[in-house]
Amino acid sequence: MKYKAIVILFLVLISSTFTGCTTIQRIAEFNLDHLTVEKEVVEIEYEKLPESTYVKDTIELSMDNVKTLNPLDGVAYNVDQGLKLVYEGLFVPDAYYAIEPVLVSTYEQINDTTYRLTLKEHVQFHSGEALKAEDVVYSYNYILLQLNSGYRYVNTYIQSISAEDDQTLLVEFKKKDRYNLYALTFPIISKAYLESATYNPTLPIGTGPYQYEKFQNMIELVLKKNVDYHGELANVEKVRFTFVREFEEQYNMFVSKRIDLIAPVLTEWSNYSDDQSIHKKLFLSPYYYYIGFNHSRALFQDVNMRRYFMNAMDYKTIGRDIFLNHLFFTPLPIHLESDIQGQLASFDLNPKDTVQMPATAQTQPYRFIYLLEDENQRKIADTFEKSIDAIEDGKMDILFEGLARQDYEAALKEGDFDMYLNVYQTSLVPSLTQVLGSNATYNYGKYTNPNLDGLLASYRQVETDEQYVNQLNALGELIMSELPIIPIGFVENGMFIHDKIDGLITPNYFHLYKNIQDIKITDQ
Repeated sequence: MKYKAIVILFLVLISSTFTGCTTIQRIAEFNLDHLTVEKEVVEIEYEKLPESTYVKDTIELSMDNVKTLNPLDGVAYNVDQGLKLVYEGLFVPDAYYAIEPVLVSTYEQINDTTYRLTLKEHVQFHSGEALKAEDVVYSYNYILLQLNSGYRYVNTYIQSISAEDDQTLLVEFKKKDRYNLYALTFPIISKAYLESATYNPTLPIGTGPYQYEKFQNMIELVLKKNVDYHGELANVEKVRFTFVREFEEQYNMFVSKRIDLIAPVLTEWSNYSDDQSIHKKLFLSPYYYYIGFNHSRALFQDVNMRRYFMNAMDYKTIGRDIFLNHLFFTPLPIHLESDIQGQLASFDLNPKDTVQMPATAQTQPYRFIYLLEDENQRKIADTFEKSIDAIEDGKMDILFEGLARQDYEAALKEGDFDMYLNVYQTSLVPSLTQVLGSNATYNYGKYTNPNLDGLLASYRQVETDEQYVNQLNALGELIMSELPIIPIGFVENGMFIHDKIDGLITPNYFHLYKNIQDIKITDQ
């Protein structure tokens, strides 16, 4: 069965600058009347500013207060993203989630699970020490010792990393996987520096395009251009991060133009919808909303009942009124490279069959839980409740309960629900197993399906892109036909930039300031 994609205002920036010619491909508009896809390519011409208008001074940003500026120790999201200007990994995801080398000149795949990597020559840490293979090994081993490190996920994929010589690494992965190299994006730290008597966790030393200049606790971190950078030198001389205590403070600084750009962890689109002087760079957040069932309940073991509830979903209202048309529907809760995403079959949200609610289902109350502190979950639950009431005319007894986090997590763990609304945060290395596998960490409803488990075990081990697309399509088809969950989709995020910033920025959630060293600051 061929399905039709519903993508709600998901923009992919094919090449985007604020001066010169840019092409923006609008993949789809949400047609509220017919649930269809309309594709268009829009060419926008920007007036090129005279070179004399550029002022190479300071980019003003913000980040949370810190105790450490070592990204491997475990830091807040926006701190980790800011430190990517100082530290680099062996590889990095580009704006379209394809992997590209940074500190690696060449690499070869020896067998299904083993790679040999050659480091770039003449790469130096900001201390002047040469980057060596032992620094990569040290960084990997350091992660394994840090219980709070945001990079501990690499242990799921990497078996070992060893240095063959100063420039050559041998990386052994645990199994064949097309995304193994994504596990080599962790920041590389200097072994010599961290083992020295002069090591200071608030004085970061990496290999990136910017290096440490000044740190004032609770006030600011100032970075300056790395003039010995192994790549193209940054345009702007300095980057200043003002430390903030909470997002409201960061937002107020942006509104008052004390910082040049802002990228909320989860965008509240109504805050940024009116100001025409603010440029918006759109990218998918890692936050995937869905509704799950307790599959131990006899009612929800019937796929027709699960379909009944999906048919009741008011996707138009959810996409338009809750997310202001910044929601990307997909049955697959993973981030994919754009060229793979573009080849997938599309999926229709229109009800396929009319499913009648059994009389027995109306004789007992059902518990639907959601996390009260998540405003999006509250609004989705309210919309879903109204949809059910409209269909059933109030005959079906569903108790919608917003719970505090502790109570919500306890109910999920204990199976004390009939249906639940949840948001799953994806990782850089895309994985469907965490939500959909029989033994998955987030499979709270205990759904089991041997066919699904088989696909989940093999879909990333195929040889070609074509085979991979076929596997993903099979997974999407199975999810939409069996409905282990009701997919809602990814929230689209935004980076918001004041009009004095000029140049190419290609953010994604896992590398927020990608190419920010290439921008220029204007006095207009």
